[in-house]
Amino acid sequence: MIWILIVGCILLALVLLYFGFGYIFLAKFFRRSKKPLKFKDNLGEKYDFSPDLDWLTSPDKEDLTYPWRKKLQRARLIPYHGSHKYLICIHGFKGSFGAHSRMNKALANALKANALLLVLRGDKESDWSYCSLGNKECEDLLRWIDFIKKRDPEARFYIWGVSMGAAISIFASDHYGPEVLGVVADSGFGNLQEQMDDLFRARLHGLAPFFEFPVKLAYQSHFLVPMDQHTDAALKHTHTPFFFIHGEKDTFVLPKNFHHNLELDPSPSWFIKDCPHAVGDVVDKDEYFDKVSRFFLGLKD
Repeated sequence: MIWILIVGCILLALVLLYFGFGYIFLAKFFRRSKKPLKFKDNLGEKYDFSPDLDWLTSPDKEDLTYPWRKKLQRARLIPYHGSHKYLICIHGFKGSFGAHSRMNKALANALKANALLLVLRGDKESDWSYCSLGNKECEDLLRWIDFIKKRDPEARFYIWGVSMGAAISIFASDHYGPEVLGVVADSGFGNLQEQMDDLFRARLHGLAPFFEFPVKLAYQSHFLVPMDQHTDAALKHTHTPFFFIHGEKDTFVLPKNFHHNLELDPSPSWFIKDCPHAVGDVVDKDEYFDKVSRFFLGLKD
């Protein structure tokens, strides 16, 4: 009898450990972290990834908020006085609204547009402790567009998203109105569930399916939506022009996402040779600015 009890306790502990893994992973991966996400590609010694602090902290900057679910959504507005154009800049996972700010500034000035730098869920400046990797954030993006339209009824929007920011811009694309003139999606994934599968397979190989289930269960219980709540299927229903960018050597968001986006929405694109994940605006900054600014400036205003 005692052995049955011992075996039962061991089995119960293993079951609790198995499902507990999902919640532990959720807390480690999706919860706010003081440390930025690091990739294997060590490019910091060769390129300048520092933010443009003078621009980000300019005296006429404005920190915007709107209430949602008893919390505040936040963004920083760098104005271009007299303009009704807005460049919405959406950074990647565990990044910062100041990431890519040098290219943000260059593009906003070229477009003569206000720059709206979104603070995403899970950012250190955010009221939300957990990032959903796009499912909740794409809905936040649509609310930001509505918020600006109420402040400025003549507003027109350009959207530039990088990595998770690109996924956000893709997931929301079937809800854009004519005021959204165009979107640049750089290194975005098309389906969070498939993206997590890719990350697990790269690290756990054959064991990946075993550990994926408790993570998906924990995600759904926390965010109350499945991982594939929003996907790049939205591209099939969008009327907004897109320009897709991806690095050839991207090992974090695999280039298959780029090719799938183009299958759904044959749009202008740029596959950057020898470029790792989401750094094209730094490692190929001149060509990047030229291609992206020409795309945006070529759109009908």
